[in-house]
Amino acid sequence: MSIVQVIPFRLQQQRFAVPLDNVVRVLPCLLPEHLPSAPEQVVGVIDLHGELLPVFDFAAIMQLPEHELAYHDQMLLLRLAKQDVVIAVQRVEDVLDLPEDAFKASNAEHLHTPALIAVAQHDEQLLFIADVEQLLNERSSQQLADALQAWHKKQQADAHESN
Repeated sequence: MSIVQVIPFRLQQQRFAVPLDNVVRVLPCLLPEHLPSAPEQVVGVIDLHGELLPVFDFAAIMQLPEHELAYHDQMLLLRLAKQDVVIAVQRVEDVLDLPEDAFKASNAEHLHTPALIAVAQHDEQLLFIADVEQLLNERSSQQLADALQAWHKKQQADAHESN
């Protein structure tokens, strides 16, 4: 039987997980800077070692109530096909090795979003498995690229003015 590794996390009293293959690292909570003209699911950007990373509102994507960031929250840096992104979560748990037969296709009775691909039962709780590639579709990917480019230009102009 094949084993699937996932990183579970908690958000709004729910347990979610993303495939371990998509996780670059766990970060402490960083306050994102507003990114004008970004897609609505992007709450801002963080600068991680000189790389601007968009922070997605995972609660909104999962159609959960708004989650205010708190200093004890954590962030997951995720590698997507198009670019790296960050999601803010309340608490990251240890890697889980789940047998493939633990997964059931996601259906509308749980959460209503195409970003969910499966539901697994673990420790007598539901574990919602997210398809992180759904965070960026073609339209939002281009909108995000344009917003990041505009932000870079503004930062350069601000730096030039201060010299």
